[in-house]
Amino acid sequence: EHKDKYFLIELVKSEDLVKNLNDSNIRKKVVSDLKSKVRRNYISDIINKIKNNEFDKEDFDKISKENNVGTKKIILQSVNDEKVLKKDLVKQIYLYPQNKVIVATDIGLTESYLVYIKKINNVSIDEKNKEYKKYYDLSKAILKNDLYKTYETYLRKKYKIDINYKALDNVKNYF
Repeated sequence: EHKDKYFLIELVKSEDLVKNLNDSNIRKKVVSDLKSKVRRNYISDIINKIKNNEFDKEDFDKISKENNVGTKKIILQSVNDEKVLKKDLVKQIYLYPQNKVIVATDIGLTESYLVYIKKINNVSIDEKNKEYKKYYDLSKAILKNDLYKTYETYLRKKYKIDINYKALDNVKNYF
């Protein structure tokens, strides 16, 4: 049915086609899918070990040697540093503490990195710096918001709250 038009379809014949594995395109696709599946399983095993605190720097070095993959030391200047890694991967790395092994990967698992966070340098901003006021106000707003949310959660647990939306709209319209 489409815009007052009706279509009737009858399935006359159904065939199961078996693709030939000797075809180079099909072979490449199958091999690519198998490699992708093995990679996803390998990455998920490592992630599970990390979550269970069964994976540390020694295991990181061991995997590097066993797979004959060199390690590369990079220094990230900020969460917006995209010189070596994509921005979403850098953001993942910034979520973890020092001396921690993590897996940083994109959504499609096409780019995956086993990362050891060796050192974190905390930088302070001079009060006379232009950026200081901006970050001060931002952190103040975040803290206020978190406090209000915490207090609201506390009140919701302690009291049953019914909101009269009609009265609330009247008050909003008044201002």
